[in-house]
Amino acid sequence: MPFDGFGARINDHYPIPTYYPGSMEQPAEITVYCSCGQYEYFSQASAGGGCDTDWRDDYEKHLQEVENE
Repeated sequence: MPFDGFGARINDHYPIPTYYPGSMEQPAEITVYCSCGQYEYFSQASAGGGCDTDWRDDYEKHLQEVENE
């Protein structure tokens, strides 16, 4: 089976979420990568609210695009 440049099998796609809760100096952040290396989602908290943590729909679109290739 072929591998991508990140050590994952090309057919293996799983999300790798990372959340930083934030501090007084740094706002909260969420980053989600796909193991294939072709997908990234990033959201940062603003003064008016928190991070947008609803990345699942966007990730599903990525999986559908990969299926159709």
